[in-house]
Amino acid sequence: MFEWKVDALSKDTDLGQTEVSLLCFDARLAVPQSVFFAVRGNQSDGHQYISQAIAHGAIALVVEDASRVPSDYKGFVLTVPDSRQMLDLLAARFYDYPSQKLFCFGVTGTNGKTSITYLLEHILNDHKKMTGVMGTVNHRVGDQIWGSEMTTPDPVTLQKRLNEFIQHGAGYCAMEISSHALDQKRADSVHFNTTIFTNLTLDHLDYHKNMNDYFAAKQRLFSDLMWNSLKKPLFAVINTDDAYGRKIRLPEHVVGWSYGQEDADFQFKILKMSFSETEFELKTPLEKVNIKIPLTSTHNVYNVVASMAAAL
Repeated sequence: MFEWKVDALSKDTDLGQTEVSLLCFDARLAVPQSVFFAVRGNQSDGHQYISQAIAHGAIALVVEDASRVPSDYKGFVLTVPDSRQMLDLLAARFYDYPSQKLFCFGVTGTNGKTSITYLLEHILNDHKKMTGVMGTVNHRVGDQIWGSEMTTPDPVTLQKRLNEFIQHGAGYCAMEISSHALDQKRADSVHFNTTIFTNLTLDHLDYHKNMNDYFAAKQRLFSDLMWNSLKKPLFAVINTDDAYGRKIRLPEHVVGWSYGQEDADFQFKILKMSFSETEFELKTPLEKVNIKIPLTSTHNVYNVVASMAAAL
């Protein structure tokens, strides 16, 4: 537990300086000394569960509608325009801004996210750079493994995990960033060094209204989140064979590196492919090399080239 205190700004509370034990947006998880965030979702509204959080010991509430707070509540109430955004901001603060202490890679796109995070993990660990991975399959660093319930976790779990990566000796993190997470601002307080775009195909249109909205969510990683990153220098690695990749826009201070089979900074040409391996030529800003990998199919070459560019 971190010693994180809230200032009692209301005359209606006698909290003073009080240590916070937990941040939560699920009222069932509230405990004494916790802060509950009433987050509005697609299926439910956290304001409906304020009384439950209070009964479990929440000493502070972050809400969008203060009228939903019981009139006899003596704790601290912070009214904000967007509880979800405040959850992200305060989760980073609660865990002492762990992403600022790690070299962070963020991978987004319809396909290839998991493969690229695994490839980056392999490359960096092979170079004695302890790397944590956060994604669809699990979260892990070294021999430590945590389960994963979604591609990109909620802000509290995300910031907690980054801090645990540091405690386990990691200096690097490769994480999958889903369009849902970008739309819901789950990773907005992560300070990325390098972001990667794989491709965009028909998917998740049950959540996003159309492909334009789907792309707009992905674009946020390269515009909003990179704009707010305190890291220097900043890089974006983008598949420009993909039509949506060519639409990605970057802030002026972010260096963009393209990859693909067409004209690109990291341009590859497949030379041989069998059921067990692929050999390809790779032209980079530094040199031209022939590479052989124990993987087959073109999509794996894309993933390997993206990982190599990001690692470089």
